[in-house]
Order: sequence, then C-alpha cells, then structure tokens
Amino acid sequence: MPPDPTGPTISPDQERLLNDVKHLLRFAVTQAVVPVDEAVIDRAIKATSVGLPLSTDQEAELWKVHNLLSGLIHPARPESVIAIDDMTLDSKIRPGIWRLWKRDPVVRGEIRRAITWVLVILIPLVVIQCYTLALSNVLTTIEGAEASLEISKTESTKIKRQLADAKKANVDMPSLLLEFNAWDAKSIHDETVVLASYDMLLTFTGFWSNWMFSTDTKSGAISEAARTKQINIRNASQAFLKAIALYFLPLLYGLLGANVYILRQLISKLDLWNLDLLSVSKHHLRRALGVLLGAIVGLVFDSEDSAVANTGFGLASLAFLAGYSAEFIFSLLDTFIDRAKGAFATKETYKPTTATPAKPGGAVGRAETGPTGEASGHENVPRTTGPSSATGAKQ
Repeated sequence: MPPDPTGPTISPDQERLLNDVKHLLRFAVTQAVVPVDEAVIDRAIKATSVGLPLSTDQEAELWKVHNLLSGLIHPARPESVIAIDDMTLDSKIRPGIWRLWKRDPVVRGEIRRAITWVLVILIPLVVIQCYTLALSNVLTTIEGAEASLEISKTESTKIKRQLADAKKANVDMPSLLLEFNAWDAKSIHDETVVLASYDMLLTFTGFWSNWMFSTDTKSGAISEAARTKQINIRNASQAFLKAIALYFLPLLYGLLGANVYILRQLISKLDLWNLDLLSVSKHHLRRALGVLLGAIVGLVFDSEDSAVANTGFGLASLAFLAGYSAEFIFSLLDTFIDRAKGAFATKETYKPTTATPAKPGGAVGRAETGPTGEASGHENVPRTTGPSSATGAKQ
C-alpha cells in the first residue's frame, strides 16, 4: 500500500492544547508572584517539546501539566491568560489603528466595547444636558419677563388712571407723569424680552414644534394665532423637559453607571488575569440591569419628590447609583419584601390531642366525662370507689 502523501492528520484540539500549555508556562515563569519549581518547569518543557500528532501518553502528560500550571497561576484563569498573551504578542506585529480595531474574542474586544459604550452614552448625554439646560433657561426667562410685564402693565394702567383723574381736576402732577413714563418704558422693555425669548424658544424647539404647531410667529405685533402658538410651544416645552428629566435621562444615567462598574471590574480582572467569556456575558446582563433600574428610578420617583430631596441626591444621581450598584438596590428590595412578609404573615395555632396511655390490658382509649365532670361508666378499666367496690370485686 503506497504511503499517504498528505502525512498524518493533526488534530486541532491537540494543537490548541499544546499552545495553551506553552502560554501557561510562559505566564507562570514570567510572573514573579507565581513561584514555580524547577522540576515543574523541566516537566512542562519536556511535555511541550513534542511534535504533532500527539500520542496518547503525550496528550495525557500535557493535560497533567496543564492542570498543574492552572493551579499554580490561581487566581488567574487559563482562558484569560491565553487571550491576554495572544493580544500582547499580536500587538508587537500589527500597526496601530489596525491593532486597535482588530476583533479579538475576549480581552481587546471587551475593552474596546466598554470604552465604546461609555463614549456612546456620554456624547448624547452631554448634548441632551446642554439642550435641556438652554431650553430651561429660556423658559425661566419667559416666565420672569411675562410676570414683570404683567406688573408693569398693571402699574402703568393704575398711574394712567390717576393722571386722568388729575387732568379732570386740573392738577399738575409731574412726578406721577415721570413714574408713568418709567413704568411704560419698562413694560415696552419687558415685552421686547418676551418676544425675543419666544423667538429663541422657537429656535430651540423648531425641529419638533413646527410639525405640531403650523401657525407662523413673527416678532412685532402679536396676533391671536401667534400668541396661541407661543403658549402651546411653551407648555409643550415644559412637558418635554419633564419627560426627559423623569424618564430619558435616568435611563441613560443608569446605563452609564452600569458601564462605569464594568470598567472597574475590567481593571480588577485584568490585574488578576481572570477575564473570561463568562465575565463578558455578565457584562451584557449588567448593562441591561442598568437600563432597567435607571428607568424604574424615573418611573417611581419624581424630581420634586420630598423623599428624593431629603437624600441629598438628584434623580440622575440616584439612577447612576442604581446602575452602578445593582446589588444594593436588590438588597433593599429583598429587605422590603422580607419585612412585608413578616408583617402580613399569619400564625397558625394548633390544638394538641392527648390520647389515653396504653393500659395493661392492651386497650387504648380516651377518658370521657359526664355532666358532673366525673368519668363516665364505659371506660376501658373499671373504677374502684371504696370498700364496697373492692368487696364486690372479690365476690
């Protein structure tokens, strides 16, 4: 039979086992905190100095060395050591930008993913915070200017009435005229501020208010339709700000807190060399918990709630803490549920039943009492009440 030109078949599992043992040996020797006996090093070198395919004895020896080295490098995990070692060796070969975005299965991929998540959250969070801050300032300016305008018009009307009465009485009141001119100028100024603020409000809300309110608004003389649109936009902006503050921002802050926790866990796991695929799966669940808990904080609490104000934290801070420390939130919920169970638990009372002990004759019964409290005459054992009873018993 002619020889096989392709040569013996090399098993991928054997090749991976051989490379893994080499990775573990390199880590165990290069890390000063891991003491390795020279006999173990010699045994590992001898086990890895073989060619593929491996015989049964060689494969068994490699597994024994793998198990021995895995115990020596604890708390580091073999999967994490191999992944980080591959990343270190690969970084010496590949150029910068390609090395940064190369898809690695565990370490570099999870680090890149965590950083990307933080940036993806922070950028819209900063934009939304700046937008809501500017919109809130415009609404505050409008409210203040409208209140001041109302006062100015009231004072102007009152002084104008006094001037009319003085004119009828042919009384000259120059000081009152000066006061009227001052209030009239102030009312004109406040009206200008209100118009400019509404124009600014329309600029900030134009991308979503134009399709809601189609009436045109121009500075100058305000028509009834334009005034109606201004009021509608102001009310819609206040509702929009409250919805963002109560629901959307807590959700983002909860997700941000979860990703900050993940970054901290990544640093700790990289220090201990124990990052693996299970940890990566837990990180995905942690992000989902951050979104869920942040949304729950926004649904349960109100930004103006006295309970939230007494804690010294804002709604966004509570959402961030909920996303960062999900265990603390769950412990609070478990404590509340346990106390609720203890408060509403019902205690059952049992009435014990006592049976008459066994008699020498073997009969077991329950004593029955009559109306007088004495035992009835059909007990299992007859009673003896006196000498007459004893005499009757002898007969």
